[in-house]
Amino acid sequence: MGSDKTEDEKIQEYYNLSLIYLKSAEISLERGLYEPAMFNAIHALELALKSALLKRQPSSWKTHNVGGIFPSFLNLK
Repeated sequence: MGSDKTEDEKIQEYYNLSLIYLKSAEISLERGLYEPAMFNAIHALELALKSALLKRQPSSWKTHNVGGIFPSFLNLK
């Protein structure tokens, strides 16, 4: 993800990538490759959630620990 992209472009890129991982999971599942299917499905979900979270709160985070932004969604400050 390049830093020169707009937030909307980043969101769309994460979403598109999640669809690619989901398709890979479906192909793996059809072939009986259950572990790769599970890995790709989980990764697809993570990317889709990241896309949704960025849509909701455009300031991105630098780590995989996104828990720090949830209080602002729930007004729990």
